Amino acid sequence: MDFREIEFQLLQAVTNTLGDERVTLGLVHWDGEVLRSAWRGRLPRRVPAAGDVRQVLRGIRAEARRRARAAVPGRRLAEVHPVLVGRGSALEWRPERCGRTQQPAAHFEAMAGELGLVVAP
Repeated sequence: MDFREIEFQLLQAVTNTLGDERVTLGLVHWDGEVLRSAWRGRLPRRVPAAGDVRQVLRGIRAEARRRARAAVPGRRLAEVHPVLVGRGSALEWRPERCGRTQQPAAHFEAMAGELGLVVAP
């Protein structure tokens, strides 16, 4: 079996700016052919402005579904699912990470499970 490059990003909520504490709310995972996503089912109580965050998350999830349907194989994650990285709000996309795996779908499922995220249909 051949190894395939994968790229992924985490969407996190900053729960304490002084301690730089975060909770992961989402994951996008790209293997060069399939864009997958997983999301937290319920927001933890410590997420600030949870009502506003829920509303923004709905839009982010819908956009991820749209981008998954329109994904062009052979591109990089930044082209398939572009996001702004950095500080500035309660929600923050973390920098892109990459790796290699023989089974991209299994890698994604394992990551989502470890993070307590629900795989999007």
